[in-house]
Amino acid sequence: MNIKNCFKPKTMQQLLAESGKTYGMERTLGAFQLVMLGIGAIVGAGIFVYVGVAAGQHSGPATVLSFAVAGLACICVAFCYAELAAAIPISGSSYTFTYATLGEFPAFLVGGILLMSYCLSVSAVAAGWSGYMQSFLLNHGIQVPAIISKNFGHVVILADGTTITTLIDLPAVLIVGLISLLVFLGTELSAIVTTIIVIIKMTVLFAFIAIGATKIDLANWHPFI
Repeated sequence: MNIKNCFKPKTMQQLLAESGKTYGMERTLGAFQLVMLGIGAIVGAGIFVYVGVAAGQHSGPATVLSFAVAGLACICVAFCYAELAAAIPISGSSYTFTYATLGEFPAFLVGGILLMSYCLSVSAVAAGWSGYMQSFLLNHGIQVPAIISKNFGHVVILADGTTITTLIDLPAVLIVGLISLLVFLGTELSAIVTTIIVIIKMTVLFAFIAIGATKIDLANWHPFI
């Protein structure tokens, strides 16, 4: 095998020719649905899960600096994606962009990294959602058995002082299974549910900002870091 072939990029003509082939999939999303999908991907559930932990246990008010840096990085990435998408108007995202510029092997690595990052982010968010759901259920008198409340191998101290080692985070598994089923049922249904969730999520965030702005106490900003 010639190692040079692993780093040989595809030409635009090749990419366009391959994209012109039909595989039974139809375009079903409009501009509004795509915007909602984009906002849903950018403003992830992690903002509800980890911000409080970071601010309360680690960085304090300096968490805002992390948001500023992350926002700047996101703007740069957005411009890069917009430029590449305009220059290479073909599906495949980072994989296609890498294939067109660096070759097959780097594209393979990028595809693998993307897949790994999606798996890790989904598991982290699912675990965070599980914690919130269990807290919600507990407030209504429903307690999830400890043995299925955390990921495998987590030691939980029970009310009587004894400990138990958990087997599985069942709520997290159920939510991942439910979302997988939703995706399986079709793109249009997924887009509708995503739009509803994004609208609710952004409404909650803007309401939190508006109400929280009236409760600012500058004394809590010291020490800032």
